[in-house]
Amino acid sequence: IARGRVEVEGVGLYTFRITRKQPNKFRQKVYYTSYTKEILSNGEQAWTIVAAPNQEDKVVELVGDELSDALANSSMDGPFIRLAGQYEKFHAEAFEDVGGKPAIRVEVNPSAGVYYDTVWLSTEHFQEVKLAYSNASDEAAEPIETEIYFSNFDKKAGVYYAKEIDYVVDGLLTQKIYIDRVRANVGLFDSYFEK
Repeated sequence: IARGRVEVEGVGLYTFRITRKQPNKFRQKVYYTSYTKEILSNGEQAWTIVAAPNQEDKVVELVGDELSDALANSSMDGPFIRLAGQYEKFHAEAFEDVGGKPAIRVEVNPSAGVYYDTVWLSTEHFQEVKLAYSNASDEAAEPIETEIYFSNFDKKAGVYYAKEIDYVVDGLLTQKIYIDRVRANVGLFDSYFEK
């Protein structure tokens, strides 16, 4: 269970809570100014729930690409772990600095089926400190370059996690995530991940 804040450039600062359960159950709640929005998945299905004072909750089952995205987010595996067993589809390219600290740049073949092209691993704890990928809204458009930076690491129940995450799109900081608290190995009923 993680609690934190997300600061979206030009929009505002919001709090959130994310709950995950092995192998693939997920529930995220964001507290906006006048309403809350949840995304939850039982590992096979996913829903959004929008709740506002004095209004009936709006529950929508996700399908298609939205369902695929929700199921991808429900995985507890980190970006590099998702490459397990596909050793021929990535290779270490160079040592580089990320945030002033040494890291190993790993290039990923698109056939690996992950959303990123490059991952940088810390030489200190071998966790991801940066991801990069590009995409375009259509074939005629210029690719949009996205970089995700992970920093200020802490260790909980033997696992390192980043307490700060920066999203940089085409060179501009678009949002910053702060993780304020993480609790591990909390007993949760499966019904918590159903609508």
